[in-house]
Amino acid sequence: MGLGNNIRPIYLQFADGKVVQTFKEPTAKSKERVNKNGKKVHEEHHDYITGYIVKAGVTEHEDYGKFFNVVLKDDESDQLYTIQMGLSSAYASAFLKAIPNADVQKVITLIPHMKMVDDQKKVSLFVSQYGKALKHFFTKDNPNGMPGPVKVRVKGVDTWDYFDQTEFLVDNYFKNIQPKIGTPPMAAKIDEQLSGSSEALTISDIENEPINSPLDDLPF
Repeated sequence: MGLGNNIRPIYLQFADGKVVQTFKEPTAKSKERVNKNGKKVHEEHHDYITGYIVKAGVTEHEDYGKFFNVVLKDDESDQLYTIQMGLSSAYASAFLKAIPNADVQKVITLIPHMKMVDDQKKVSLFVSQYGKALKHFFTKDNPNGMPGPVKVRVKGVDTWDYFDQTEFLVDNYFKNIQPKIGTPPMAAKIDEQLSGSSEALTISDIENEPINSPLDDLPF
C-alpha cells in the first residue's frame, strides 16, 4: 500500500472543431461567451487531445439526451480526461467508425474538425496514431456490417435516421474494442465518472451537431 493523491477528472467537449474545457471563473487563456441558456461561461479552446483510451460509456441526461463519453489518460501523467460527445453527433460517429483501425493499447490523438458548407457547419473528428489519421473501418462503400441510415419524413421534411447505425457502432465498441483495452487499475473510479453524475453533465450546450448525410464520410 502506498500514499497518493486523488486526481480530479477534467471534463471536455468538442465544439466548433475545437477541444473545449469550461471553467466557472476566467483563466489566463479562457474566452467568455454566453451559452444557450443566457449564462456566461469561460472556455479554453485546444486543437487536439492526446492520451491512452482507458474506457468509454454511454450516459443519459434528462435535459440534454445521451452522450458517448471517452476517458483518456494523459500519456505523460495519471491525469484523466472525460470527453463528452453527443451520442448522435458527427463527432461520436467518426470516433466509432475509425477506432477499430487503432491500436487501442497505444496513444491516440483526437482532432475535431469543422468547416462551413453552404453556410452550415460540417463537423467531424480525426483519430490519429503514429502521426497519421486513421481511415474509417466502417464506410458507405465498405460498411462491414454497419446498417445505413434510413430516410424518414418528419413534419413534411425528408431527413436521415441514424438510430440503427449508432446502435451498431456503440455495440461494436463494447464487444470488440473495449475488451482489447482491458480493465485498468483505476476501473472503479472510472466507472464512477461514467455513471452519469451531475457534475459530469453540467455543460448545458454540449455540441450535438447531427451526423452528416451518408455521403459525408471523411475524405480518405
